Amino acid sequence: MDVKAFLFGLSAFFTTSLFTASGDDGYAIYRSNDGASTWVRSDGGRECQVRTNAFATLGDAVFAGTDSGILVSEDRGSRWRTSPGLNPRVISMAAHEKFVFAGSDGDGLFRSADGGATWEKCAAFLPPKVRCLLSVNERLFAGTDTNGVLMSLDSGKRWSSLPGLPESAQVFALTHFNDRLFAGLYTKGLYAWDETLLKWERVGTVKPLVLVSTDKSIIAG
Repeated sequence: MDVKAFLFGLSAFFTTSLFTASGDDGYAIYRSNDGASTWVRSDGGRECQVRTNAFATLGDAVFAGTDSGILVSEDRGSRWRTSPGLNPRVISMAAHEKFVFAGSDGDGLFRSADGGATWEKCAAFLPPKVRCLLSVNERLFAGTDTNGVLMSLDSGKRWSSLPGLPESAQVFALTHFNDRLFAGLYTKGLYAWDETLLKWERVGTVKPLVLVSTDKSIIAG
């Protein structure tokens, strides 16, 4: 496969990886079963060709957040169906405990407790745009456009702010490494949350748009 444009989403599913790219054949989902050495197109059954912005996995299901709602696959990405009842532009997703969360581009945060069959809006979550989501043990974090980072300890029912980021910070990415939370801010750099001092501090000189952590490293794109 020759990727000719941007990669919009990436997720691991056991030994399978999924990502989307725009190329000569429009928007598509691809799958790799060999650690990304080779890729095959894996979006059979999609009802429309729209850009996919984020993935999440819960049990045997894969969820794809797109420009017009959410797609669900229950066979590791071979076939997809449209998840009913949710059609805003979804730009972030995360699985947390028994829930799947979907962050929209202007309509707030949604969650499903039944594998995407139904969705409910998280009424206590007020920011309209949810750029990134991260689940860490019992905590769920959300990065917003102008409201910094919010945290929930009860699966999205209530939210509290982690204050101290620069004014009007757009939180594009979140990751967790060595028991520390990191936030990548658009044009403003990388910040780490100090759990003892309860404040954010600037770290390094990178200005990441995406973040991921391994056992030994943080990777910033």
